[in-house]
Amino acid sequence: MLFDLRDPRRRIAVKVVYLFLAILLGGGLIFFGIGGSGGGLLDSIGIGGGDSNNTFQQEVDRAQERTEQNPRNAVAWGDLARARFQLAGTGDNYNQNTGEFTDKGREQLESARVAWDRYLALDPNPPDVALATLMVQAFSPFGLDDAKQGVRAAQIVVQQRPTANSYFQLAVFAYTAKDERTGDLAAAQTLERVPKARRDQVKQQLDQAKAMANQPPQQEQQQQSNPLQP
Repeated sequence: MLFDLRDPRRRIAVKVVYLFLAILLGGGLIFFGIGGSGGGLLDSIGIGGGDSNNTFQQEVDRAQERTEQNPRNAVAWGDLARARFQLAGTGDNYNQNTGEFTDKGREQLESARVAWDRYLALDPNPPDVALATLMVQAFSPFGLDDAKQGVRAAQIVVQQRPTANSYFQLAVFAYTAKDERTGDLAAAQTLERVPKARRDQVKQQLDQAKAMANQPPQQEQQQQSNPLQP
């Protein structure tokens, strides 16, 4: 289980997941005022409902059929990735109590990843930024936990929507993927776009993300063996 903290590696995973959540939600609070309505991060993009299984399954089936009829139809592959992602957030694919995808949900996310890769391979110009935004969430620690793929999706978002929030997400993904150069560039772009009054707060979050990503596992093991060590 992820939350068995006796394993140092799992302790790191828990820290990273919650740091990622805090940073993304913090970015929303800072840049867009998200958070006052009571909805979670995934709720804000349409995940977590239990009544849409049939609708999204039908969309999956239609998009799948279109990709089979014309494998070079980029729009169909994009629609399939979107429908798979949406299906992953419904019914027993998603646990609304814990805010986590189940094994079935992750299977749908893996299928969304395949469709997304096929979509990008067909070189859409420009890529669908709304779909890229969904895939940013799919590659987050809540989903497939693939920081490198998250960087790729987040870069598509910032190219078309260069906002403080989109650069913020790119920076976090890049730091998590150990791509410090991309992370630093995205962090600088974030701070340029943040109101001056909140710049220090955002910089602190970005610095925390960078430091967490660079924390060696050995340090965690030492702290576990000596709980009195600061």
